[in-house]
Amino acid sequence: MNCTLCVPYLIMKKPTYDDLVSQVKKLKKEVAACDPLKKELKESRERHESILENMVEGYYEVDLKGNFVSFNQAMQNMLGFEEQELIGMNNRDFMDNETARQVFQTFNKVYNTGEPSRAFNWTLITKDGGKRYIEASITLTRDGNGTPTGFQGIARDVTEIKVAENRLRQSEMKYRDLIDNTPDLLYQTNMEGVIVFISSSVYRLSGYTVQEALGMKMAEEVYAFPEERQRFLAELKQNGKIRDFEARLKRKGGSIWWASTNAHFFTDEHGTIQGVEGITRDITNQKKMEMALRESEEKFRLAFMTSPDAINLNRASDGLFIDINEGFTSLMGYTREEVLGKTSHELDIWVDVEDRKRLVEKLLKYGVVKDFEARFRRKDGEIGDGLMSARIIKIDDTDVILSLTRDITEHKRTQEVLIQSEKMLSVGGLAAGMAHEINNPIAGIVQNAQVIEKRLSKDLEANRTAASKQGVSMESIVRYMDERKIYDLLSSLRQAGLRAADIVSNILSFSRKSESTPSQFCLNDLIEQTIRIAENDYDLKKKYDFRKIIIHRVTEEKTIWITCNGSSIQQVLLNILRNSAEALFENEANSSPTITIRLSIEDAYATIEIEDNGPGIEADHLKRIFEPFFTTKPVGIGTGLGLSVSYFIVTEIHNGIMRATSAPGKGATFIVQLPVLPMIRSTV
Repeated sequence: MNCTLCVPYLIMKKPTYDDLVSQVKKLKKEVAACDPLKKELKESRERHESILENMVEGYYEVDLKGNFVSFNQAMQNMLGFEEQELIGMNNRDFMDNETARQVFQTFNKVYNTGEPSRAFNWTLITKDGGKRYIEASITLTRDGNGTPTGFQGIARDVTEIKVAENRLRQSEMKYRDLIDNTPDLLYQTNMEGVIVFISSSVYRLSGYTVQEALGMKMAEEVYAFPEERQRFLAELKQNGKIRDFEARLKRKGGSIWWASTNAHFFTDEHGTIQGVEGITRDITNQKKMEMALRESEEKFRLAFMTSPDAINLNRASDGLFIDINEGFTSLMGYTREEVLGKTSHELDIWVDVEDRKRLVEKLLKYGVVKDFEARFRRKDGEIGDGLMSARIIKIDDTDVILSLTRDITEHKRTQEVLIQSEKMLSVGGLAAGMAHEINNPIAGIVQNAQVIEKRLSKDLEANRTAASKQGVSMESIVRYMDERKIYDLLSSLRQAGLRAADIVSNILSFSRKSESTPSQFCLNDLIEQTIRIAENDYDLKKKYDFRKIIIHRVTEEKTIWITCNGSSIQQVLLNILRNSAEALFENEANSSPTITIRLSIEDAYATIEIEDNGPGIEADHLKRIFEPFFTTKPVGIGTGLGLSVSYFIVTEIHNGIMRATSAPGKGATFIVQLPVLPMIRSTV
């Protein structure tokens, strides 16, 4: 540019304004002259970037240490890394040690000689651990001063070519090994079906030597049944080849062996069909095993379908049902059509899905699981308990869980009831011990209250004498006591002590362990004793006071005797009374909570009806009211075992009947029927 010619002039002479304007115009022209060059450079760079990004081959640039500084999308795709992951990554990070050593030697050679490497094979390890085979070029890059700055090159993915080459080599090796070592029979026949070539394995399979077999006719001398030969030729002519054709062939001694044949026509160099060549395998043992397998499968199918336990096959990965038996449909309430093809998650069978996870984990670890307990949900929503045994089997290379589930719901319920009964016995023993301990101080209170009353009586001479010694009369003392109502207080103290003693007596009666042989009890007395126990049950946590409930008794004028376990029947009655009390106090608007107890004789049963005027029980709840752990109370209030224990005591231990009737808003009635003695004793 000519702008530098102005420098001496500017130094020698101070420029005028016009000079400066002139120089600015010249500079603008020079800048304008550069714009086409800038545009051309930008377009060139964009074309270069577009070419790199759209290349099928990978383009890369690395620094002298082998760290990536630039690459195109194709290179990124080959390695499987994101752009931010690949920047700065060293080539050793995706090569094994041997490949990294060879790459270093080549980079070093290119660096030292400046000569590019035009063909260099890399074995790269991708992000997901796979291998890619890369054919790459390496060129040394320099800066404007000619100083080496790194390397660049083009990489082409030749993995598919390498894989194909490897497969071809393996195939050739297998074919050679097949010809040399195969136990199967290789043969060729001409168009008339005469054997023109046969492998040495013919002797082991048929008993004929190669020399004996050559020239034999397939239809007449080899096939045991000519119609199978005709079927073979018809299929071969139709398709040009045949696979896995099964037929029965003759051995030299006349016995039969099963053969499976793959065959096709072979031609000469002009493409003219010359005959048939094929390979035949002895499948006699396979056929025997297939027959045995069919028999075994039939036995398995019979056992599978007729087992009373639930048996099912589920895909291990997701719980998809593959097959179920009739025991499963009976237990769960589903039809086969509703279950097959769905997962256990879709059917919501597992009450706790963690149970399935634990089962699968154990199966994957041990291969078999026995006596695994889990809760399941039937089609109608009812919850049951199952005892499972399972193992993993393979079906079509898929892990499948074969499981057998036995319904132990009733067993679990009985077990829980027995456990609860044992707990009640333990609690009863504890209550008995406490009652004995309380009895002594209560007796002292009652006796001392009586003694005090006697010693304040004016009718005893000893009292008058003692008062006289103190200078007072018994009449004055009595007047003082009456004025201060001390006699009333002493009477209340004695009555409270007697009431406490009565309560302790009832607790001892209720908590006393039952004998192995039932005894005769007056049912009227058992009911009254239980009511007195309930009247003293004030539980702040449950927010009810039994003493505020109106009790109506409707009984016959006869004393009813039954043979029973007295404390167990009291436990039943107390459970019902407590539940009724809780229900009555759920509705604070109920101004007259009432329980009506009826005792009567019906046929050979003593019938106890306990009716309340509470809110009643919903129909769905009424169906399950005697189930263990079923409760509608808040968490922490009740165990859900009271009525189930009561039901067990009445029905299982006493051979009685227990049921409940109710309607929402109309109260509830619990009915207990117990066998009576042959005679009804009159009240004495």
